[in-house]
Amino acid sequence: MKSSETYYIGIDISKDKLDVFTSHDNEVQVVPNVTKDINKLIRQLVKQSGKIHLACEATGGYEKKLLKAAFKAECPISLINARRVRAFADAMGQHAKTDPIDAKMIIRHAEVRSPSELVPSTEEQEGLQALCRRRISLTAKLAQEKNALGKADNVIVTRDIRSSIKGLESRIAKMEKEIDEIVTVDEDLSNKWERMEEIKGIG
Repeated sequence: MKSSETYYIGIDISKDKLDVFTSHDNEVQVVPNVTKDINKLIRQLVKQSGKIHLACEATGGYEKKLLKAAFKAECPISLINARRVRAFADAMGQHAKTDPIDAKMIIRHAEVRSPSELVPSTEEQEGLQALCRRRISLTAKLAQEKNALGKADNVIVTRDIRSSIKGLESRIAKMEKEIDEIVTVDEDLSNKWERMEEIKGIG
């Protein structure tokens, strides 16, 4: 319970389902990770518990449907660092790891730490995030190909790897151009970018 009127709801997210834990009834509800089911869940939680605050871990994308549904319903939601939840669970003596237990630990962590409410991303921010994620993926592939080139001892394989490297470098350059265009056009992002570049060591 966050206060006399607000309840935290802990949610463990996986690709196919959500494990939802509410402290006032001490039960875990399993919900498919599908938009219509998530919308129905939020309506039920608001109706049953009144003023609620959802808390979940960042999962690298599986939380997107929940975030969109929460923002649409104007329901407060927070993303919590998974490592901090795990450290908190260890400190509480909870060393076992299952989805229901994770949902309970998320809510316990939220009750103690009172995480900040997440603000919806703008369309430009979402686009920037998608492009950056893709650039990271392409950069990792480029590093793999460069490592492979150093070990290649066949002419045909070497030629193919060089062609792959050239293609990846071109695609990375394209991502960077798109990123620059988004940042340049958006004044808020441009200001943030400039402040970050003032920090020594920021790439």
